[in-house]
Amino acid sequence: MYMFRSRIVFSLCCLFLISILGDTIHAETEEIRVVAAPYEPFVFYDKGKLSGFDIDLLDIICKSNNLRCTIQIVSFQDVLTMLKEGRADVGIGAIYVTDERKRSMDFTSPYLETGLVYVIRADSEIGKDLSNKRIGVKSEATGEIVARGLARRFGNLEVVPFGSTEESLDALVDGRVDVVINDYINTESLMHEKYRGKINIKKGIGGFPELLTRDRIAIAINKQRPDLLRHFDPTLREMKRSGMLVRLMEHWPSIHPLPDYRRYILYGLVFTTGILLLSYGVFRYLRKRQIYELMCENERRFRSVLENAPNPVIIHAEDDTILFVNKRFTEITGYTLKDVMTFDRFIERAFPDPEDRERIIKRYKEIFDSYKPYIDGEDINITCSDGSIRIWNMQTSPIGIWKDKKAVMSVARDVTEHRRLEEQFRQAQKMEVIGRFTGGIAHDFNNYLTAITGFSQLALIQIEETHPARQAIENVLKAADRASGLTRQLLAFSRRQI
Repeated sequence: MYMFRSRIVFSLCCLFLISILGDTIHAETEEIRVVAAPYEPFVFYDKGKLSGFDIDLLDIICKSNNLRCTIQIVSFQDVLTMLKEGRADVGIGAIYVTDERKRSMDFTSPYLETGLVYVIRADSEIGKDLSNKRIGVKSEATGEIVARGLARRFGNLEVVPFGSTEESLDALVDGRVDVVINDYINTESLMHEKYRGKINIKKGIGGFPELLTRDRIAIAINKQRPDLLRHFDPTLREMKRSGMLVRLMEHWPSIHPLPDYRRYILYGLVFTTGILLLSYGVFRYLRKRQIYELMCENERRFRSVLENAPNPVIIHAEDDTILFVNKRFTEITGYTLKDVMTFDRFIERAFPDPEDRERIIKRYKEIFDSYKPYIDGEDINITCSDGSIRIWNMQTSPIGIWKDKKAVMSVARDVTEHRRLEEQFRQAQKMEVIGRFTGGIAHDFNNYLTAITGFSQLALIQIEETHPARQAIENVLKAADRASGLTRQLLAFSRRQI
């Protein structure tokens, strides 16, 4: 039933093509001589009736061009010979297009792609080294030419020609040859029909057939009949264009066109490349996003560290913009970032003394010019928003890019209280020196007073109460006593009180 429906569809397609090409039909039917070589599924006998893909293709072309053909079945070698000698007009039977054959015959545009493959027994394997092997081929076919070339590469490789493909495959099954070189499409047809379970096609990379050649099949035309080529070739091209050739192949499911493994490999490479590029793009995106998030988490941590640092921090850009001041800066000076948005505003408020201002400007200019850290900090007096003056010791270092700007960071150490303590300590040291000096003088002075008091008391003992000098000596003793009190005060100051 399926074959009957296929025939109906096929006939309708033929009629459709005939109607399209009606302008090429001759007024009278011309008879042409066709030679065909048996070669399944192109030309073969099915229950005594001549059948095959090439037979149907020839029938369509002849009907489309008002031609009538007589088909003579001969060997493949005779097909080539009869065409060369002009004893036939058309040749069919899976004829390969080769440069050598083009010199003696014409060809239509190819209608199938195929190639030669290694055929092996189903129960055996064969490696790449064909030394000491026997190769079966169809005589005078392309396979024999390829086999002769292999014989020059491998030692003791014997080429065994046969009259037909079936003869070479029978020899393979019987073990008389080790491998056969044959057409891919023909082998696929035979291995699923006549030689089912007995032969296999040697596979290559990716499970594709290991091709020895890539060939094209076309209809051969006698060189003395260019008029036939002008009929056959346009009809065949129209069949390709309209999709009728594909429908004809569907009618012959035993025809397995050569798998275009190069296309599959290309598609695979494109697909793999696409996947790799996509994966790489996704990886880069995720990595970039991860790095960005990590950087953001780090800019955040760094900012948090700076914000909560115990010392005032200022970040100043090369374009004189103040990019950042931390909490400690604001606590000490009373200035917020809004108050000191530019370097000029900052130094105008914080350094009213022209000399201090000039020194700060010069320092920052040197840092941006050399882009080296300024670590030898010096004390500067900074004026706060309430007018009070603080003493800062500042160190400045380049930090690269901050908010897309070249920037430096200054870290200040408020040394106001420290400097006050240092001043107090210096004053204490001075007082210590003075105290020591005063104590030494007081001791020496006290020694002198002791002598004065002693001699005065001896003098009083030796003179009368009524002696005129007695009153003067008593006054000396009173003055010495008062001087002794001053000495005690000096010793108390020097903390060396006796």
